[in-house]
Amino acid sequence: MARNARLPALWDRLNAGARRRLEREGDRLSNLDKLRQSLDPNRPLDLGFALVHKADGTIARAADELAAGERVSLTFRRGARDAVIDGLGSTPPAPPSPAPPARPVRPKPAAPPTRQGDLF
Repeated sequence: MARNARLPALWDRLNAGARRRLEREGDRLSNLDKLRQSLDPNRPLDLGFALVHKADGTIARAADELAAGERVSLTFRRGARDAVIDGLGSTPPAPPSPAPPARPVRPKPAAPPTRQGDLF
């Protein structure tokens, strides 16, 4: 009889443990799905970016990889378009801004003279 009296308490502990395990696994599954979405190669397209494919099919990762007159294919979230590089680079970088004016340096006040006498 005493063994059976413990069954409801054990059952409650088992259920609580199972609930915690399911919550942890649900959180883990949610985190894995977020990781899957972040690793999706088409995700940047959903954010408004485009992939630039060179004529040989490789992806152009920088503007200096493209020459004037080169044909490229632009892939967007919904569709693709062919384009030709016009040869004009982006606007030149802005000249460096002038250094901020130096703060005036205040002279330190002179230390008061000490009136300590000679110990010897």
